[in-house]
Amino acid sequence: MPYILAFDLGTTALKCALHGLDGKVLAKASEEYQLITPNADSVEMDAETYWQAFRSAVARVLKESQVNSNEIKALGVSAQGETLIVVDRDGKPLRRAIVWLDNRAQKEADRLGEIFGHRHAYEVTGQVKLVPTWPAYMSAKARLSRPRVIGISRLANGGMRCCRSWASQKSNSPITENQANPLESCEQKLRRSWA
Repeated sequence: MPYILAFDLGTTALKCALHGLDGKVLAKASEEYQLITPNADSVEMDAETYWQAFRSAVARVLKESQVNSNEIKALGVSAQGETLIVVDRDGKPLRRAIVWLDNRAQKEADRLGEIFGHRHAYEVTGQVKLVPTWPAYMSAKARLSRPRVIGISRLANGGMRCCRSWASQKSNSPITENQANPLESCEQKLRRSWA
């Protein structure tokens, strides 16, 4: 019998559930983790913590349900999409994930607000204000604060992934929902509108 495994990679916990095709939940599990907050503006997470939580939750769900993993035919992924993970070509994280709550890119957000104007940004992107938690600003901050790591990532044909994309890649699951790169979408829209 085919089953669907769904998981939500949340800010402080991963939730996992196994569903039958009728939607019935056969088993569920949750794994909590701690954010790393070295100062008021910094919020990070060791990306491998997400993977270990996923593996642990899946193991618990399979044990509770007595379902063979070969019977899982689909994987649903929900995640804190704006958490940023810098990776190499193989998807291996090169630094801690920058969690969506991180505010270190405030200067970058303020600068783009000055250049484009919040009203124009709203008209183009639908976002009320340019804020430091957007992946475009976090990636800019990562490039400025960790140029060596970003350089290594580029040399290794890696890049920056949002949490959902990284989790899907790590679990060998194709991304079937909107595959637009959220790291570039708002920034590209603004640039195109000014061209």
